[in-house]
Amino acid sequence: MFTYFFIFSVLLFLTLLHYEFDFDKNSEKLIKTVIFVFLLLFIGLRHEVGGDWDTYLWWYKDIAVNGIDFSFNSIWLSDFGYNFINWFSSKLGFGIYGVNTFCGFIFLLGLFKFLEYLENDRSFYLGLLISYPYLIMVVANGYTRQSVALGFILLSLVNLNNNGKLWKSLLLQIFAMFFHKTSVIGLFLFFFYIKKSKYLLYLILLAISIFVSLLPLFSRLYTFYIENPMFSEGGILRGIMNLIPATIYIIFYKKFEEQHFEERYKDSKLWLWISIFVFILSSISLLKFTFADRLALYFSIIQVVSFTRLEKLLREIEFKGLLFIILIFVYLLSLIIWLMFAVHAKEWIPYKNIILIKLGFLES
Repeated sequence: MFTYFFIFSVLLFLTLLHYEFDFDKNSEKLIKTVIFVFLLLFIGLRHEVGGDWDTYLWWYKDIAVNGIDFSFNSIWLSDFGYNFINWFSSKLGFGIYGVNTFCGFIFLLGLFKFLEYLENDRSFYLGLLISYPYLIMVVANGYTRQSVALGFILLSLVNLNNNGKLWKSLLLQIFAMFFHKTSVIGLFLFFFYIKKSKYLLYLILLAISIFVSLLPLFSRLYTFYIENPMFSEGGILRGIMNLIPATIYIIFYKKFEEQHFEERYKDSKLWLWISIFVFILSSISLLKFTFADRLALYFSIIQVVSFTRLEKLLREIEFKGLLFIILIFVYLLSLIIWLMFAVHAKEWIPYKNIILIKLGFLES
């Protein structure tokens, strides 16, 4: 457990440091690069860590031995992106660690770009701290395919919010779908950005075409998650962790909208609708339904958006400090509860890394 608390402590220290000091651009860039590389090694070179480690290891070995199917059905209906990374890593001889490192890179790239989009160094490190207990530690180290899909969705959002090319954002969204089909839900975000009726019609036709073509897969998912429902014990905690910031954003929406004085910062209404959607999903998650828990995963970033914008909204330093203390307490407590009491926490404990094993510091 030491590794997990150590990383939390490092991120906390950096957040506190940036509340007291302003670094020049070169120092800032160096610090962020070091953190990125460190977290990439933490995620990518983990060994026997994560609830689906055995499943993903079998997945890799199967593709390494039998190759990859390039048929249309395989490309479109399976998680072909993840299959391809497994196949490519096996050809290079990088093993499952190559797969996890590539997946970790996409996830962290999306997360870092999104946090930088929030435009404030304190927001960046506070956002990283908020993201750590669930998105980084659990999702990136456990739900590998969903983590890559989330990384692409975040990159797509950043591109849209920075007035990037619509086709580029759509391409990133489609890349997400090649790693986990549930990420198709991110397609609805584009309806908030398209103003011209002609493009809106194209988007509607594209969305309908994608959903129709994926009906066989969605039918299986419906049977798997709805007719014979799976239940997530951790859904209650995750539901609460999403429900609170979603509620805060809904309550303070007008204030957040007024707060956005920069011309390019026009995403308030988008996050209002996401908050409403998260509120609904989180309420269902409290009943432990896995399907709601898995869909909410893609919008758990609302925690970062809501709390960092609330911190900016507060004018008095005393209130800012109080909020910060509450956030530290809540996310440290969530980390402790998950590691100590979660049903699947044993799959994460002890943390092992292939580098430390190769150097003889740990046993395999």
